[in-house]
Amino acid sequence: MANDLLTIDLARQLGGSAPEVTCVFPGMTRTDVFRNARGAPRPARLVAPVLTAVLGRSPESAARTPVHLAASPQAIGIGGRFFGPDLEERRVPDWIRPDRALALRNATERLLASWLEPAHRRAASG
Repeated sequence: MANDLLTIDLARQLGGSAPEVTCVFPGMTRTDVFRNARGAPRPARLVAPVLTAVLGRSPESAARTPVHLAASPQAIGIGGRFFGPDLEERRVPDWIRPDRALALRNATERLLASWLEPAHRRAASG
């Protein structure tokens, strides 16, 4: 959800300039993502790999939408939208609102400030 909020907020900030930003949900994909899922309940760690093996799409199939959006000339001008599997455009969820995105961006900047400041100083002096 945080990625979605920040992505739509960034797309709004960029306002039609390059680069463009879109949200992509590739669908359930056959990967080993749950193999090392620390903190997940044991039943979930046991069931999730079976579900992804049975119901999941191949990684190649899941990659089609993000690859198309990143590389296709037909994808120019569609920033700030949501896409699912097979380039299906989805409605931007109602919970994504500018006030929530701003609150998340501000909180993120506060949390990262001590790591970002040295990099900014190096960039300014370089």
